[in-house]
Amino acid sequence: MTTARTQTDKSSATGSQASTIAHSVLFNILIILSIVNACITTWVSVALKISGVLGLDSLRRFLYFLVFTSWWTLVGSVYFLLAFLYDRSIRDENGTFTSTRFGSLNAHLVWLLVTCPLWLLGASLSAAGVAHNCPVHCSQLRAVPVFAFLEL
Repeated sequence: MTTARTQTDKSSATGSQASTIAHSVLFNILIILSIVNACITTWVSVALKISGVLGLDSLRRFLYFLVFTSWWTLVGSVYFLLAFLYDRSIRDENGTFTSTRFGSLNAHLVWLLVTCPLWLLGASLSAAGVAHNCPVHCSQLRAVPVFAFLEL
């Protein structure tokens, strides 16, 4: 009985460690992509506003939406990564999670269910806007939907 319990404890510890590593790697990738996307969209939106080229209002609005979505993703990703790692570090003496969970599974799912449609909408609209309208900063404008689709 004790050997079976020891094997179960070892396998759950290994699975828990693998889940922690996978979660950390995925959220770090999400953080890096959102930093890149936030920098590109913020720079392009400011450059388009400064350039003063007429007829780019719809493109600017798409970019403003993607600026919001990028920073939303960055802040949310950092929060959930830190909350997940904090929750992993606080355990009861028997190895289970404590009752105070900041980064719960439900919160992760709600955040992902809000964030994914925002990225899909922003990426598709900016790709359509860049395809029709590219008077200035074309290479940066073409990079925006690429990184937005990677963020999905």
